[in-house]
Amino acid sequence: MSDYSDYHVNQPFRAILLPIELLIAFIFMEVSVYFLCKYWINKKMAVPSTVELDWSIVFGAFGIGFFILIYADYFVSSITGNRNFLLFCSILALTIGGTLFVYHLELTKTIKTHFKLTIFVGSLIGVFILLYTILPSILQISADFIAFIAFAIIIVYFFRVIKRIWHFYKAHSIGLLLAILIWLIGFTGVADLTVEIFGTLWIRVLGDCFMLFGIILVGFFVNSIPSLDEIGWREKIKYIILTTVSGLSIYSENFREQKEVNELLLAGGIWGVDVFLKNILDEANLKTISRGADVILVEKGNIIRGIFIAEQDLKLLRYLLKKIILQFEFYYSSILIDWKGDLNLFKPTKHLINSILAYKKI
Repeated sequence: MSDYSDYHVNQPFRAILLPIELLIAFIFMEVSVYFLCKYWINKKMAVPSTVELDWSIVFGAFGIGFFILIYADYFVSSITGNRNFLLFCSILALTIGGTLFVYHLELTKTIKTHFKLTIFVGSLIGVFILLYTILPSILQISADFIAFIAFAIIIVYFFRVIKRIWHFYKAHSIGLLLAILIWLIGFTGVADLTVEIFGTLWIRVLGDCFMLFGIILVGFFVNSIPSLDEIGWREKIKYIILTTVSGLSIYSENFREQKEVNELLLAGGIWGVDVFLKNILDEANLKTISRGADVILVEKGNIIRGIFIAEQDLKLLRYLLKKIILQFEFYYSSILIDWKGDLNLFKPTKHLINSILAYKKI
């Protein structure tokens, strides 16, 4: 029975590492396809969402690069094959994926660096090709260096995500931070340079285990946190209206006062929404209504109904609207039982809403 001694990874580590690394590569691709499908579904439903495509590119690039690396380490003879060329192709796939990832971020203005980052990352492709051509002896060092630059960009991106959602999703943010750290430790462990330093492939086995666990956690948490399309949610709110379940308005607030909205027209618009809710909404269990360029988000509590008129339907806005309803009912439930129509009783609602919608602009 062959011990695969002429391959980069031979027995007994081949039997241990090959199944784990194939599983890692397949998970990379599976997560990539999942987010790509999610992106296309959202696009067909006209839901503004681009972050899923970003994640699909990231996981896809890692998956393709990992498959090439597996082929180089387990199926190409170190005597007759050319592992260095395949290693070059593996890192090249990761670098191209990183360039596409950064380009899409700048194209959608998720990061506003005017394509400078795309030019920088794209230039790494040329540098890597040049180094492979004139100094193939330092391929491993240059490959590890470029791979870690790509990983650093991904880490910066995820930290940006975490920074934007920290206030409302602390547990998910902490989980994502830990997942990224585990993934990074695993990524470091599988590098040839790390194996050379430690002098044993057991460090690669440990790195694979960390990477496998980290990928699963990252995939879980990025799917459970809101999209970056949630960024700027505060500016997307136009009005809030609180009504009784029968449709009688008890509180309304205009969030665009600085734009000198005509209050008479606004009052008429709110009245129109009240009539619409009273006549239509109770008959159809609608939670989202298109109204020209705006959307009306509706959530129903036990004794009141909350309405946001906003530019976009966001999960975060629905979460905040539900929180406003719960807090309002907690403070005013006893008043609403015998309410005689005095709207002045609900003036403190402004402070309640401001406290819930309080946030730090980034």
